[in-house]
Amino acid sequence: MKLRTIGMGLVAILALGAASAETPSSDNTVGWTFAGLKLSNPFDSSTWYDGAVDLHLHESETVTINPVDPDFWMSIADPKSHSVIHKGILNPASWAQFMRPSTYVNMMDPSIWVKWAKPETYSVLADPQTYVYRMQPGAFIHLMDVRSYSELVNPAAYDEILEAARKTVRVAYVRKVGKDLITSISE
Repeated sequence: MKLRTIGMGLVAILALGAASAETPSSDNTVGWTFAGLKLSNPFDSSTWYDGAVDLHLHESETVTINPVDPDFWMSIADPKSHSVIHKGILNPASWAQFMRPSTYVNMMDPSIWVKWAKPETYSVLADPQTYVYRMQPGAFIHLMDVRSYSELVNPAAYDEILEAARKTVRVAYVRKVGKDLITSISE
């Protein structure tokens, strides 16, 4: 009985692979469509897809991070923007927004807090395609894309954080005062 079950499983796997090879896909983004859902074959990489195909960021682009806004959290779950958000969060230039008071003012906007109570905010979580997307290897390919991590090692990406800090906290002024203070102590 066990051998028969294993044999049937192998036949099913081979059939899935053969079926995907026979499935013509002009854009190579989907293996099958069932009940309006894009299904890919995990054994045929030509059917894997990234939902954010049309939205890819360039290496130095940033995203707005607002941990209070439910739309930000839903964009992480949304197949259409997940890899874009992932790449933008890994860009240190995106972190510079936390040096600006306007970021914190936006976090306190009452209209953003009201979104948490609106059911339409969670429409991405009610969409079955969100879960089908996560169940195929194409959803995780961007984790292996070196370009997603390139800004982490780019010193210029950190300059934006320092520039935002200088403008907001007036780091340049503090440095000058500190230098004058050290000079007067050493004399």
